[in-house]
Amino acid sequence: MKENLALPTFRNNSRLRGVSSLTFLCTALTAFPISGGAAKGPTVKCIYKPEHNPTNSDDRCIATKETFTVRGKRAVFISPVSTTHITAQEMQAYRMQTLGDIAERVPNLSYTNTTPNNPVLMVRGLGGTEDEGPVLYTPVLIDGVPVPSFAMGQMFDFSNVDVLRGPQLTEGINAFGGMVSAQSRDPGNHLGGALDFEYGTGNRKRATFSGDLPINASTSLRLSVGGETADGYIHNHVLNRHDTGGWHGWFGRIKLLHKDSAGGEWRFSLHHMLNHGGNDYFETPQNARNHVSHNTSEGVNDTEYLLGSAQYHRRFNQHMILDVTFGGVSTDWRYSNPYSVFSANSGFTLPTRQIGGSVMLSGTSGKIDWKGGLYGQQVKRWAPYDFDMSPYYASRTTATLATANIAFMGEIGWHFSKNWRLVPSLRIEHVNSSLSNWTSSMSGDTPYAYSVQESLPRQTLSKTAPLPGLKLEYNPRSSGKLNQFGWLSYSRSFLPPNYSPYGSYASTVSIPYASSYGNNLELGYRLGDLTNRWSIEATGFANFLSNLQVSATNGAGESLIGTARA
Repeated sequence: MKENLALPTFRNNSRLRGVSSLTFLCTALTAFPISGGAAKGPTVKCIYKPEHNPTNSDDRCIATKETFTVRGKRAVFISPVSTTHITAQEMQAYRMQTLGDIAERVPNLSYTNTTPNNPVLMVRGLGGTEDEGPVLYTPVLIDGVPVPSFAMGQMFDFSNVDVLRGPQLTEGINAFGGMVSAQSRDPGNHLGGALDFEYGTGNRKRATFSGDLPINASTSLRLSVGGETADGYIHNHVLNRHDTGGWHGWFGRIKLLHKDSAGGEWRFSLHHMLNHGGNDYFETPQNARNHVSHNTSEGVNDTEYLLGSAQYHRRFNQHMILDVTFGGVSTDWRYSNPYSVFSANSGFTLPTRQIGGSVMLSGTSGKIDWKGGLYGQQVKRWAPYDFDMSPYYASRTTATLATANIAFMGEIGWHFSKNWRLVPSLRIEHVNSSLSNWTSSMSGDTPYAYSVQESLPRQTLSKTAPLPGLKLEYNPRSSGKLNQFGWLSYSRSFLPPNYSPYGSYASTVSIPYASSYGNNLELGYRLGDLTNRWSIEATGFANFLSNLQVSATNGAGESLIGTARA
């Protein structure tokens, strides 16, 4: 396994079913340009010495046409975590328009999916089926708000996407395997717009429009809209159609940027994506290789999200920065298989509603720097599932999953010598979960008639987990025209317990699956030039996991989430 940002192409369509314990050890070599968070307008770009401190007046600055906005996070080069920063220019050059496109070109990020528009991500081999429960191995954020990756659909008008590998204890939401964070483009301060049209294989057509509208000297607005349609790559001989694996949808975003007189930056954004797709992907291996189907219907695979985000950023002085994010998202997934796959009508609807936010404060004082904050989120998911093979067998389950979590997090960096920094961190995660409105009905008429009805009262559980971390960083003075940065880190990771919503029997559904834990080690080294035009990175990691949460089917035919115990 390699973490290589020469952007190799690879895909992993496997799904993890059962593991008692896992250990990975990998090295990486990365070469790519490093970019900062960019906005519009002329400004000054500073080239910092490796031991850069915001109070150091000896840093050299040069004029440039880019604006770099500090958001309370360290520069990519001196970030002690394996990270891939993808700019808007790179996304355009490589036609990265879905999370699957990114996963094909980013090291140690893979995905499993049934259509290109709703992949479930896996980082370093860690991932799960998001339709089974509300827990995410790899959260995906848009403007700081988490959204299930299956609802992401088309990516559009992003300024950058950051892929962070490994647990993230102080980045807001709990991230067990890693995190993907996308930032939409900020409005510009000049009136302008752009149109883009594309046509590709599978009769794929895509059109987008984006434009900036300055309202006054401190406020501006950006609008982005677009749509896409494609026939897919399947020829269904029974229906004599070439579009049963296709999709069509539209997407849009409106974003407001306001800079107040106190130096604060306010960002308000509203995003909407609606995608309708076929689900004609279940065939024999031979037919699948030839993109041929004999299913009697196309199936349904529709996704939608509506997301609102509010962000506030303010640098009080050279020693303190405040970042606040708040938002909510409504997602819906409607999924059904073609009847001929199981000779049955089978599928689910999966509406999810979540709201939450974070407050993060960071600063420096002498040889000490620090970062701390609070994160909270509430998620509610409805999970009905139908399987109708009448007259032989029919079942229907309903369930409502609710999860509320709050986390306190912080880290302290100590520059104990000229080239070394020690960073202990701690995250305390508290989770309350419940299962309500669970019902199950099973019936059949052939070869004999029977009917089973079950229900459960509301089930609840709670869990608190302390998650420590420790990092040792090496950041020597530049040698000639080169910078160096190395790190060794340990972190404790955690996935909370919950209930399996799709079980058929009350006796199994009422027993929650256990928490997952990991002890994670990472060793990394970067080498790059002073102007951040390029860098080379090597990373090795080891994950020691216990009670890994996996989806499985038991002897009674129930679809459950269980834990593969060490």
